[in-house]
Amino acid sequence: MLKKALIITVAFCFLTGFTAILANAYTGGTLVAWASEHLRISNDKITQDLRGEFIALSNKLSQQSSQSLKERKEEMDAFLHTSTNDTKSSIENYHDDYLNRLQIVKQELSNQDLSDYEKKKKEEINAKMDAEAARYLAEILGQ
Repeated sequence: MLKKALIITVAFCFLTGFTAILANAYTGGTLVAWASEHLRISNDKITQDLRGEFIALSNKLSQQSSQSLKERKEEMDAFLHTSTNDTKSSIENYHDDYLNRLQIVKQELSNQDLSDYEKKKKEEINAKMDAEAARYLAEILGQ
């Protein structure tokens, strides 16, 4: 009876160990396959999520860039318009001022008696001619 109990105990231990080894091997293989599959699925999902986020961000940046470009163009157009109008206004003001000054000078000249000026200029010209003639004669006679 002791022998029979010992044989049953050894057989039970052997079957339990063998079953545990088989279960471990089967579970480990399944666990690795399950983990690999789950990792692949998670990796694919993360890749898709990141791709979607990247596309959304790219579209948002493109829209912001287009909007910013449009705003800068509008600002440049407004600046050009303002600058052009200011320049035209400055030119017109300068033109009007120039015409006014020209009119004032014209009136001053028309009010002046130019006979004194004419007399003075004739005297200056005659004095220069006399000096030139004297110099010329001195050169001729000095030779």
